[in-house]
Amino acid sequence: MFKNGMRLPLHPFVQRWMAFLGVAPHQMNPNLLRTILCMFVLWKRHHGIEPSTNILRCCYGLRKSPKQAGFFYLQALQGKLLENNPSS
Repeated sequence: MFKNGMRLPLHPFVQRWMAFLGVAPHQMNPNLLRTILCMFVLWKRHHGIEPSTNILRCCYGLRKSPKQAGFFYLQALQGKLLENNPSS
């Protein structure tokens, strides 16, 4: 187990999302993984089904990190969807 509870193999939803985005696990900042998993859990609890990649794509946009070359983060497209995310 890695820091923040990440385990291998990654959850199939995370694998699909990464393939959709075209990023590898080492390119994700910690908050990107945290955001994906939080949205997955919240969506599944509220709607009873897994969110599609299109649902998450409507909520978040993938951005290149200005501070770390080759790293990516997610930015909410409308307002702040998750609160209290620590700084990556």
